Amino acid sequence: MLSLLCFLVPLPAQTVSSSSSSTSSSSTAIQPEPYDLTKIPPGVLDLRRFEIIMFGAIPVAYLFSEIITSTALYAKYKTPEYIPLVGTGEVKNNEKMYTVGVTFSLAFLVATIDMILYNKKRQETEAGEEKRLRVRKADELFGGPDENFMPQSADSLAGETDPSSPETAESVTEEIIP
Repeated sequence: MLSLLCFLVPLPAQTVSSSSSSTSSSSTAIQPEPYDLTKIPPGVLDLRRFEIIMFGAIPVAYLFSEIITSTALYAKYKTPEYIPLVGTGEVKNNEKMYTVGVTFSLAFLVATIDMILYNKKRQETEAGEEKRLRVRKADELFGGPDENFMPQSADSLAGETDPSSPETAESVTEEIIP
């Protein structure tokens, strides 16, 4: 009935008045804009990643939940019909629901662990980016590292004298502190 109704609704007709108007309208056609990821809130992107990981993990989680469910049934009934992966026992509806529940729980757990690890990695990357930005700003402000800079040893920083000279530390301290 709905499909018949769709054919009966009149659609607006497009008419071409002249060839000159069709070329001018095609040149002013609106071009689609590409997605701007900066306008999308980061929580939405995280939620989408969580969703993709969760639903992608369901097939693997279902395999493991079948193993878990058949092991639990074997432990409950102690019959060879319920031996995991080879048993031929009939599974009841409530036991199938248990398998589905375990499947979604495992998939949710995998997606949650992925979200935690991904956010931790992103925070470390942002912290590293902030550090690189601070170093770049410092280089711009102070002109970068000095090419003529020569690192000195800690002995030469204690006093102005040459460490190979025969002066003692007492004479150096007397010169500094009167």
